[in-house]
Amino acid sequence: MKVYLNGRFISERLARVSVFDRSFLYGDGIFETLRSYCGRIFKEEEHINRLRRSAEAIYLPLPEIDYSRIFQKLLKANNLSDALLRLTISRGEGWGIEPCGIPNVVCFAKDFSDWPSKMYEKGISSVVATRKRPATGVKSTNYLEAILARLEAKGKEAIMLSEDGFVASAGTSNIFIVKDQRLITPPLSLGILPGITRGVVLEIAKVDAEVFKIEELYQADEVFLTNTSYEIMPVTEIDGRKIGDGLPGPVAKRVLWEFKNQIKKLAG
Repeated sequence: MKVYLNGRFISERLARVSVFDRSFLYGDGIFETLRSYCGRIFKEEEHINRLRRSAEAIYLPLPEIDYSRIFQKLLKANNLSDALLRLTISRGEGWGIEPCGIPNVVCFAKDFSDWPSKMYEKGISSVVATRKRPATGVKSTNYLEAILARLEAKGKEAIMLSEDGFVASAGTSNIFIVKDQRLITPPLSLGILPGITRGVVLEIAKVDAEVFKIEELYQADEVFLTNTSYEIMPVTEIDGRKIGDGLPGPVAKRVLWEFKNQIKKLAG
């Protein structure tokens, strides 16, 4: 695998950063996970704009480089078409809270087409974790709470609450529920990440951004998660309780169908 590291495309065996890199020491960095379809990055501009907002939020001087060119060269160097790409930017090397040097920029890609079809046909199971979702709204490399929530869930998707007890998101996904024919998602005011796929759903369907608690989650007619790799993933069981009739519902299916239509247009 070829990896982009600070201006060079090199073998993964040679791709190294210092043990004093602040992302390693403190989780002091930001990242984006992007997806390519037929060699084209989906919602590339939206990802880069969110990267810039995350950088501003943590006072990280974002390197002014051509990220689009990096993505395309990385796909070509690894002979990839359908793939997931991970772009990480750390604050650089520094021990303690003093100002650091030059940010480290790393990007790599791996082949990816989709999750197994049975997951979309049957839906997935999840649990509500006791870990609370940090209200940062930043896609930070400090993912400890999400990792702990996933470990608590024993490999299932973990749904996390805000500090006030409202449903916030899953560990790596935004969440939507359907109740009484209304599509609802938690508002950004909870400090959740403004997901790129979440934004697509807001474009293709009428969605109400409202807070809701666990009881409403259990009683929902449908629940689904959104992120770059899942796209639209139905959840049919939470904490051992069947959601709706226990199968992916019509709203999730329609939203996924509309989403796939956007992918077809991207692929040309």
